[in-house]
Amino acid sequence: MVLLLSVCCKPKEEGRQSDLEVSWQLLANNLNDKNAFQARLDVINRNDEPLRDNWELFLNYSACRFIDTTAMSGSVTIQNVAGDFYRISPADTYTPIAPGDTLKIPVVAASWVIKDTDAPSGFYFILDRDDAHPLTPEVSVRVATNLEMMKRNAKDFTEVPTAESIYQKNTRVHRLKESEIGLVTPKPFSEKRNGQFFQRQGSLKLFSAPEFKEEILFLKEQIESVYRDSIKVAFADSADLADIFLGLSENISSSPGVGESYTLHTGEDGIRLTAVTGKGAFYGLQSLLSVLKFNRGMATAEGVDIIDMPRFSYRGLHLDVARNFQSKEAVMKLLDVMARYKLNKFHFHLTDDEGWRVEISGLPELTAVGGKRIHTRNELDGLHHQYGSAESESGSGFYSKEDYIEILRYARERKIEVIPEIDMPGHARAAIVAMKARENYYLSKGDTLKAKEYLLHDPEDHSVYRSVQNYHDNVVSPCVESTYTFLAKVVDELKNMHEIAGLPLNTVHTGGDEVPFGVWEASEKCAALDEGGHFSREQVKIYFLRRFSEILKERGLHAAGWEEVGLTIEELPDGRELKIVNTEFVKDDLRLYAWNSIYGGGGEELAYKLANAGYKVVMSNVTHLYFDMAYSKDSREPGFYWGGFVSEEEPFRFKPFDIYDDLKEDVNGRPIPASELVNKERLTASGKNNIMGIQGQLWAETVKSPERMEYMMVPKLVGLAERAWSEAPEWNSGTDTYEAAWNEYVNRLGLRELPGLDTINGGYHYRIPIPGAKVVNDTLFANIDIPGLIIRYTTDGSLPDASSKVYSGPVPVSDEVIIRAFNQEGRGGLSISPDKTRRFLN
Repeated sequence: MVLLLSVCCKPKEEGRQSDLEVSWQLLANNLNDKNAFQARLDVINRNDEPLRDNWELFLNYSACRFIDTTAMSGSVTIQNVAGDFYRISPADTYTPIAPGDTLKIPVVAASWVIKDTDAPSGFYFILDRDDAHPLTPEVSVRVATNLEMMKRNAKDFTEVPTAESIYQKNTRVHRLKESEIGLVTPKPFSEKRNGQFFQRQGSLKLFSAPEFKEEILFLKEQIESVYRDSIKVAFADSADLADIFLGLSENISSSPGVGESYTLHTGEDGIRLTAVTGKGAFYGLQSLLSVLKFNRGMATAEGVDIIDMPRFSYRGLHLDVARNFQSKEAVMKLLDVMARYKLNKFHFHLTDDEGWRVEISGLPELTAVGGKRIHTRNELDGLHHQYGSAESESGSGFYSKEDYIEILRYARERKIEVIPEIDMPGHARAAIVAMKARENYYLSKGDTLKAKEYLLHDPEDHSVYRSVQNYHDNVVSPCVESTYTFLAKVVDELKNMHEIAGLPLNTVHTGGDEVPFGVWEASEKCAALDEGGHFSREQVKIYFLRRFSEILKERGLHAAGWEEVGLTIEELPDGRELKIVNTEFVKDDLRLYAWNSIYGGGGEELAYKLANAGYKVVMSNVTHLYFDMAYSKDSREPGFYWGGFVSEEEPFRFKPFDIYDDLKEDVNGRPIPASELVNKERLTASGKNNIMGIQGQLWAETVKSPERMEYMMVPKLVGLAERAWSEAPEWNSGTDTYEAAWNEYVNRLGLRELPGLDTINGGYHYRIPIPGAKVVNDTLFANIDIPGLIIRYTTDGSLPDASSKVYSGPVPVSDEVIIRAFNQEGRGGLSISPDKTRRFLN
């Protein structure tokens, strides 16, 4: 069984030696019972002449899969350039590759490979040091050839899904009647059908209280995009003569979410929406747009009475555009789907090691160098390629000031706060390299003052370290004053852009995570901060965070960071980390985002410990809310899986206040004994009040297009919204209660939400699940876990398309059956077959 065989090629350049091929294949995971894998990289010469020693092969070897360069022997050398970027070149013992021959290069690397997206990418050759003309070879990549190779290690109990196992899992879902499915998502606090029916034909009259002018005009714009008749808007305090009336109400509850609450009535007498604030009115309009239908000049809505308010004030979504860039248009399309599901915080990860994505006036190098990836040897004009960016356009790009302001205005109209992240002191390589390029430019002009003004590194610090992503130069120096000159400049420019957009900057996320051990140890400037000359890594980090927080506080801004900002972390002799809550920043109202929930290792307790200690916490747990985690172990499903697999169900079943109820198995699929959970920390009453809300994260190492972004986000995002907005579900009373809630949710998702996402903004490229199937006595049985999607099948060995036969019930088939699910627009998902000899096909 071949799980992946992909080929890409580009035209060879005229007059250049370019008839080269590269082949990579996995040979074994769990090499020698260690956390390592073995592969083979072949260089194939298709030229008429021998391939001399005038070549270099550059490639990205997938994140955190560090090649053991010391294990190399033979005719080539492998050098790590930066991060996952490697250079292979002939050694002294190299023998030219004859025409038609192959150079076979064994490679041993850390971790394992089970996914298409785990494979190396971004291959290109440089011949004769001609850096101006990189050559892209024809490439073939093979990940795994049998199920045994899909085992990461001896403790990997997670099975690769099969048609049969998917079928069995899907049996818990059955299609419900329309009357049994909720009308609105996220599920409102109270939703009751009233037996009436709203129907209007011709011109629609929209009236609103003057306070809701912005909201009623937003509704008019939305209706105009789908309704062919005229729409009249007026401002009045009375609903008389209005088809749709948006009115101001007094508080309907003492709940903390009262400012975002609303009531909605649809019936024969019209539509009446009342709210306390513009935010509440806007969220009520999202619910109205869920029930309001338009067809041939007629507007209709099922009669319903809704009382609604959010569970959490913080309902967030994080997008990383540093690892791979997303356009302004793609971001605004994402903001639309956030607004549709009442998410209100957009955590914008604008900077990281691999990219700086927002223009800062006065510092053009940040985007001219830090926002671009190219083939380079000195990084004075751009960064090294990462994550296969040599074959993708997503490695380069940035938002101009005008772009960023436009995004902010778009977010403001949708009641979404934008929280920019400037990731430091670690994860800062793009900024560091850009400021080195700036230094080089001004030194060439003889202007030493300008050259040093915004430097982020200390040239005299020769500390040796390696970050999680394999960088040795990605941490700023907290011990040079120019670092804080830089931060003040960036914050001031961001604040100014937010003010221009009419969306004031409230919080800046400082990152603060994954500062490697060994950093700053050889810095005399850092040692000088302490009279004893022995400032530890953690003390220097705290000094940096204190200074950054002061910059923000002086400007009336809040500081936020990942959980590490509220911890002191020491390395133990066995390599593990000792994490202790540091309460120093509680008084500064610093907000922490707790991401670590690696079951069984204590990580799941950190959110509770930080909240109990007094920090305001946003729960961002990897095991449920990291949308870059792959949907399943199927090799074709893109994404990471170091924190487990995250399907559309994990966000839905997330329990912010009692994680342990959901601890069934660890990230390797091992069942967790109840005895391991007995002494876990629980939330105190005050700690519970410190949980601000929850947030989904999409890190972008494997996300190279808007379509892939939407695939990884949706429908996970809908489950996130359900848990962030809707009241706490009553699942503790038994499995049946959860299963009934899950069944209603996926029916609502498939029959109401996905069809809507097909039609707005040109349609969203959400994930269509793999259907389940089994063949019994030459009869095909198939099912799907999201009702409303269409299963199609073939029996001639071809891949099903939108014209293939529709599965509507058990049907006689041959053993060549292939099935695939489609949405109403004819877009298909991944295929599968119950035939064990050809299980995965596309």
